[in-house]
Amino acid sequence: MFADKYVLLNRHGTKAALAAGYSKATAGIQAAQLMANKDVKEYINKQLSAIYKRNHATIDETLSILSDIGRVTKKDLLDEHGDFIPIHLLPDRVAHAIEEVEYTTVYVWDPMLETKVPKQVIKKIKLGGKQAALDKVLKVIGGYKLDNEQKKPDPIMLTINPLSGNQPPTIDIEHEDLSM
Repeated sequence: MFADKYVLLNRHGTKAALAAGYSKATAGIQAAQLMANKDVKEYINKQLSAIYKRNHATIDETLSILSDIGRVTKKDLLDEHGDFIPIHLLPDRVAHAIEEVEYTTVYVWDPMLETKVPKQVIKKIKLGGKQAALDKVLKVIGGYKLDNEQKKPDPIMLTINPLSGNQPPTIDIEHEDLSM
């Protein structure tokens, strides 16, 4: 029980010992002793490893989520009557884009109780980071490469006419070299 609480409580030994039922007076000591136990350490490392594997994201998955955020519009949040769709019913591709949800209380008639009862409803949903998400996707997939290539300065051709000689030499100098 201690090991499970330890993992759940962000690796805080004393809090884990308290949650496992040890007294305040001995929780710190018990935590230290349990953490010195080889079997407990192995179990905790196994649990943490499973969490790490579960939380590991791939580049493709991350790009997919960022793309979802960039594609979501306010229409994706509303049903056919123009009311907000409950958050738990939204597909993941839409939920990824939600930054903030504000609720309000309304009173609706309950025929069983024959009175009005309070009900929490969504008042406002804030979608976040659409432009930033798309910008990150473009950077990763090379969307700005063509634009950056187009912005490169053309080489400047300078003709130097020496006082003597039949043919003046031509020198290619990049814009960047002129600033040196």
